[in-house]
Amino acid sequence: MAEEPFVVAENLLLLAEKIKEDFPYSASVYNSLLLHARDHAHTFKFFTLRGRPESHAVMWINEAKTEIGVHAKPDEIPLLKEALTKTKLLAWQLDRIFCFYNVQDYLTEAVQDVATCKLGKPLLLGSVYTFVREVDHFPPLWCGAGLRVSKLGRAGVAHMLATSKHHKHRDVDEILQLAEGASSAGVYEDEGASQDTLVDAGAMPSGPQDRKPLAWVTCLQYGALAALMTEPEHRRRGLAQLVMEAAGRGMAGQGFVPHAYVEKDNGPSFRMFSRMDGWRRAHDAIFMHT
Repeated sequence: MAEEPFVVAENLLLLAEKIKEDFPYSASVYNSLLLHARDHAHTFKFFTLRGRPESHAVMWINEAKTEIGVHAKPDEIPLLKEALTKTKLLAWQLDRIFCFYNVQDYLTEAVQDVATCKLGKPLLLGSVYTFVREVDHFPPLWCGAGLRVSKLGRAGVAHMLATSKHHKHRDVDEILQLAEGASSAGVYEDEGASQDTLVDAGAMPSGPQDRKPLAWVTCLQYGALAALMTEPEHRRRGLAQLVMEAAGRGMAGQGFVPHAYVEKDNGPSFRMFSRMDGWRRAHDAIFMHT
């Protein structure tokens, strides 16, 4: 019987430090490793290649085997492809819904080849742009009068998930732990804020547990800022930029790599990131799913 090519990663912090060399391509896996090592998240189990301690190849899987992530250096593509072909850790079934998250563009062909072989047909592809926040450029960040920026509270997280395009299925308590412990930002109405206030992204207070924000974003288990949205009646006020910048700075202050994925048909978000000072477009990535 063939030996399982993947083994459980024992030291997530050391693994994160190793793949740090591969920025920006490894940003999501790096952040996710830190999130799990610091007990902000407990969603994924991480694996490395058996007998190859020098390798940068990483795979993560959730318990239900519906969410998968992979990373490897370009010269390790054959190794990763062979391991994905041989592993018994993945449930390759046509009637099963699963997704490979933010696959780097140079890994897409290898993952697709394995999936096509296992399933008899290719996975569906959703292409995204990656925007990364430079961490050495933080001009003053201001919040307008009548508003305040805080981490998301329970009502904010619940509302965010209920209105999300992709994350409705996630558990409120699980995301609340991420929002409070890692990074999130919401703009709340505050009648007591009579003038513009300076936002200290490194010391944002916890948001009210029983109120919904006007705009919001949070870091998710796979390491990127996501679920960005502004209530329709409050759009065109710069609130999305405000929460994204506050959450990005909050991530950077904890040693994470602030970044976000933007679907290629999402013109408003693409234009917002393109004009935000300190954010730059990096590589493309692919979400691959049944």
